[in-house]
Amino acid sequence: MRPEICNHRILGRVRLLRILNPSAWEDMSTYLRAEVEDFMDTDTDDPADDAKEQEEVMDLLQRVAVRQEELGGPHFESHLSDYANASCAEDGGLWTLADVFAEYFEFLQSEKEQTLDLDIEQVYHKYGLEDDDQEEEYQNFFASIDDDQTPGQQMSSQDESDYEYEEVDLMDLPSSARTELWRLQEQFEEEASVLQNDLMAFVHQMLQSTSHRERLQIMRSALMQEERRLAVRKALQSVMMAPSEEKD
Repeated sequence: MRPEICNHRILGRVRLLRILNPSAWEDMSTYLRAEVEDFMDTDTDDPADDAKEQEEVMDLLQRVAVRQEELGGPHFESHLSDYANASCAEDGGLWTLADVFAEYFEFLQSEKEQTLDLDIEQVYHKYGLEDDDQEEEYQNFFASIDDDQTPGQQMSSQDESDYEYEEVDLMDLPSSARTELWRLQEQFEEEASVLQNDLMAFVHQMLQSTSHRERLQIMRSALMQEERRLAVRKALQSVMMAPSEEKD
């Protein structure tokens, strides 16, 4: 069955009761069919009572945006508050804000991948391996082993015949270079795993929430955690830059 890209509009949440055609998991002969029931909020509170919590979420969002700008990495759009807020509106409300936050985490993961590529390139320059025709093959080899994928399985625009991953032998590299490359890969996998777990926890908590107030608390907690992460990153960045500034 050929994969297809579709645009969907989310109309609501449902609770999954059972899969009607579980064999489709394996043979992918058709789409999965499921028996579900509506999953609705259980609270009856007046949304106006959450005005203070909504304001706190937007204030936190602004603080995180400032931190992002300071570090120069992935960041929220400057006009985000023009089309998304912490209200319970179906369009442009907290669900839209949550979607933007989830997309931000995906950008963070992409940033990690780019950093890994740059670090690998530096290792090749360090050991004088940049003239080796296999440099790109080694970089793709490391990218392909992430997430327990087999070599070559994550290729996109390149034809599989362009690279012979099974013939790539890291033992041809100096032992010190191999050690650095494996260290970079392990560090990448650890950091990427943390981001992925945080993203999944956030998404699942939001989907399983039963009130707007609960979702505000989840969003607030996620933004506070991201603010702390960015603060630590900035502090580390300052420490790493301090020696060079003293020399100047």
